[in-house]
Amino acid sequence: MIYVIADDLTGATDTGVQFAIKNYTSSVIICQKNIRNQKLANIKADVLVIDTETRDVDHRTSKKRINDILDNLDIKRDDIIYKKIDSTLRGNIGLEIDLIMEKLNIDLCIFSPSFPKSKRITKNGRLIVENSPLAFTDYYEGDIKQEDASYIPNILKNQSKNNIELIKIEDLRKSNFNLKLLISNFDNKKKQIIILDAVTEADLKEIVLNSQEIKYKFLFAGSAGLANHINLINNKKLSNKKVGFKKAEKLVIVAASRRNITNLQIEDVKTKFDVFELKINLDKILNNSSLLLKKDSNNIKNAIETYDELIIRPDPIFNSQDKINKLLTDYSIDFRDLQIEIKNYIGELIKNLFKDYSNIDLFLTGGDTAAGICKKLEVKNLNIIDELLTGIPLSLAKTVNYGDLNIITKAGGFGTEDSISEIIYKLRDRKKGYVINE
Repeated sequence: MIYVIADDLTGATDTGVQFAIKNYTSSVIICQKNIRNQKLANIKADVLVIDTETRDVDHRTSKKRINDILDNLDIKRDDIIYKKIDSTLRGNIGLEIDLIMEKLNIDLCIFSPSFPKSKRITKNGRLIVENSPLAFTDYYEGDIKQEDASYIPNILKNQSKNNIELIKIEDLRKSNFNLKLLISNFDNKKKQIIILDAVTEADLKEIVLNSQEIKYKFLFAGSAGLANHINLINNKKLSNKKVGFKKAEKLVIVAASRRNITNLQIEDVKTKFDVFELKINLDKILNNSSLLLKKDSNNIKNAIETYDELIIRPDPIFNSQDKINKLLTDYSIDFRDLQIEIKNYIGELIKNLFKDYSNIDLFLTGGDTAAGICKKLEVKNLNIIDELLTGIPLSLAKTVNYGDLNIITKAGGFGTEDSISEIIYKLRDRKKGYVINE
């Protein structure tokens, strides 16, 4: 079996889909507070993806959740463990890798965050995002000096107690990706995280293939890019059963990410389709959320009778850092508090909508909000069906009260300007349903 441990929902799904498109049954579980009661070991799938929801939590909470998850799994010697990391290195990466290695008695981690299809590559130990060093993009959220913040060893050394080593791309290629030989040059008396450069899909493929020469247990850590090639060393599948999908009558797009690309994607949709847009006033959420919720819920319910596609998002005027800072000051909260308020509000809004109208597909961008909505709808798990575009999967969600729902997830920073529009076109073409994996 393959176990993937991710720290947010969009990361869990964009990695799980790398297996689903190769006919592996891929199931995503969102961890709840009572993790020990979720009976993870009883889930039947080729790939079990566990969303720990630890990207924005403190170290103590992260440690407890991961320990509880690992205690709840029946991991066999031949199983593959994959620590999914954010392709722009957000979250408690080093800490969580250390926890997994210690708990499972693993001495080596093969680490490569590259995702060339989404313009994330690693060269000379530096993470390059859309042709710029990470620290010089709006994806960087750390506190290391800008000149050092793109260098992956610096980031991991601040988070991990293990030895951090780097193998550069020229050394990998010169040795024909002889990982066993290259790793033998390091001190193997201590636990190690080995960072591997990867510039192309071919580099990632060679890393996975040649990892088989390592004869002791190790941990993979990477983005969806490295995961895309794990099937080369594990072809155990429950079945090749075809999966059916039928489009719902309506599509609700929730765009809670502040990334510039998400705003461009929404504006592109508005130029191409007759859509209803609800812009949420963040000031009113903090001032009188119950009154605003009633008003916004009524507006959405009225609009869904007329429009096929609806957009829900925080009013973009609050994308300004000055506006955000004013909110934080006026209401004496920090940014994480604001994120939680937004997540809970949108979750309630969607829940209210589903009480009266359930024939809806959801497109959720931003992992935090996506997980919040799934929690409000009591989603038990997501079975990944297809990859509509690179890194943008379609899943069938199993819920307690609303039956099966089609949910599309997208990390805030993923895609091109027309990605959401392109998916709308695809869904419109499939109104009568279709079968994938043919």
